Amino acid sequence: MRQGAARPARDSRELILLAEDEPAVRSVMRRVLALSGYRVVAAGNAEEALLAVDAVGRAPDLLLTDVVMPGMGGPQLSKELRARYPGLRVLFVSGFPKAFVMGANALEPDASVLNKPFDQFALCAAVRSALDRQ
Repeated sequence: MRQGAARPARDSRELILLAEDEPAVRSVMRRVLALSGYRVVAAGNAEEALLAVDAVGRAPDLLLTDVVMPGMGGPQLSKELRARYPGLRVLFVSGFPKAFVMGANALEPDASVLNKPFDQFALCAAVRSALDRQ
């Protein structure tokens, strides 16, 4: 592991629900996280993510979602899932500056946001930090 790289998954039971509408970005993120030891369920939009959670039959450990997606966006998806699973950890991903995302998309002030572009190490570090967050 590269010096300064994020710690890998604690065990293979940590489940990440990934909602990202860009297929190439979703594919790379899914692969990086899977290779880091996480179980990943990937969806192309919020509606698919809700169906995927129902199919898995258990709460994800982390929702990793793009802020802006066609239809229901990441903030709405997180509200829907947190109503089902109180305490669900959420990491938002956005290509917009954090200040814009926080104001325009009604994210909570303490929301975790990873700005695009990012590399595999930044992704894994942000995921691990979000999972370890109390």
